[in-house]
Amino acid sequence: MSEPTAPVDDEAPEEDPFSQMDPAMARAPQPVFREMRAAMRVLAMEGSVVLAGRAEVDEALRQADVFSSNMSAVDLQNVRPMIPLQIDPPDHKKYRKVLDPLFAPRKMATELEEPVTKLVNELIDELGDRSEIDFAADFSTRFPTQVFLTLLGLPLENLPTFLAMKDGIIRPNHVVGTAFGTPEAVAHQKATADSIYAYFDEVLDEREREPKDDLLSEFLATEIAGCPVKKGDHVIALIGSANTDEEFLEDADEVRFDREVNRHIAFGGGIHRCLGSHLARLELRIALREWHRRIPDYSVPDGHELVYTAGIRSIEHFPMVLAQPATA
Repeated sequence: MSEPTAPVDDEAPEEDPFSQMDPAMARAPQPVFREMRAAMRVLAMEGSVVLAGRAEVDEALRQADVFSSNMSAVDLQNVRPMIPLQIDPPDHKKYRKVLDPLFAPRKMATELEEPVTKLVNELIDELGDRSEIDFAADFSTRFPTQVFLTLLGLPLENLPTFLAMKDGIIRPNHVVGTAFGTPEAVAHQKATADSIYAYFDEVLDEREREPKDDLLSEFLATEIAGCPVKKGDHVIALIGSANTDEEFLEDADEVRFDREVNRHIAFGGGIHRCLGSHLARLELRIALREWHRRIPDYSVPDGHELVYTAGIRSIEHFPMVLAQPATA
């Protein structure tokens, strides 16, 4: 028989396990963390479970099928999931496949090294000859947001707007001056989320009309080698052409049975690679071996041209002249 529970007050603010963290713990939480791990590496609280150990945290992070990261995991009053943070598998993989190349190390190094260096020096220049500064306000808070604006191709004069959006989402209680989870804090957080949607809806509409050389425009392009691909378009992959691409294989047009490296894609590629490819290879290997063992000499009749079907090429009639009868 379960223990009776206290009635739930619908008006009471949601309790945050760390909302009561005092300044001393916020400044140096490591001793408290050490005590938590020594006493209980997994701590059950009202409606929450806190993981303090590395193994336990790894287990949760690596089991997305068990531990969801969807919108219910962290409620930021957003009505659309933050992509890909609040997207669970299998859809998460789809979004990461699109986003990962845009944030690849080489792309970041080649395209952002110069503008980010320029931003750092501009921020330092603004310090002038002052001997005392507020590093957070003058540099460290502004810097990553300005990099974000640069990456998305947005004007740097929007910096105050984005800083306000950031605080309104992650620390609305500090902005309105109330406790965490109060109606005032929640209302401000929701209003901030709505303002973010409105801002980017307008910007994305502008990018659709006039694309620029920035990340937002890349998000809107489902593009292959510079050719735009619209939703609903049929994409026809000419595998036969790909297999004879001279940029990939110099002598691809030559019939060479002794070619040692032959990375063809006749069986397709990706998740739809032919399931029976190994069976097909077995069939081909045995058929060629036994045919040439039994019938080593053969040819196409003089003057005959083989006719291939369109699309998936095949031969319906293949007349052949055997030099001698097949032997066992």
